[in-house]
Amino acid sequence: MSSDAFKLCSSFQRPFSQNVRGIGEWQFALETLGSIGVIVNCALLGLSGIFQKIYPGITPIGVVLVTVVLEHLVCAIKILVQEAIPDVPEWIETELAKLEYSRRTAYTESQMAKFRSTNSSVANDDPTTNNLEEAAVETPL
Repeated sequence: MSSDAFKLCSSFQRPFSQNVRGIGEWQFALETLGSIGVIVNCALLGLSGIFQKIYPGITPIGVVLVTVVLEHLVCAIKILVQEAIPDVPEWIETELAKLEYSRRTAYTESQMAKFRSTNSSVANDDPTTNNLEEAAVETPL
């Protein structure tokens, strides 16, 4: 019983997630799979005899031409839809931009606070830096 609990608590934990910009190579794989699907479905339509039923006097060369034209038409529509719909929705881009802005603002503020604390400690530790302006005025050129 305790060995099962140990395995569940230590060995079979979910790995930490990693932030990525997109789905990587899967995007290309899914787009390729969609294109292959269009080609195969058009070829199945051409081989099924449906074009001979719609156009009774069509020759085999005509079936091939209609199949190729249909395939090109469907591929063009697929590409148009693919380009018209953004990969990342606008509201997600807006939220990411807000997050990036707050991250940069926080970083800038932390750097300014670090700079101020460094300069104030240097100015307080060195007694000569407090009178630099006075020394510059009193020293003749």
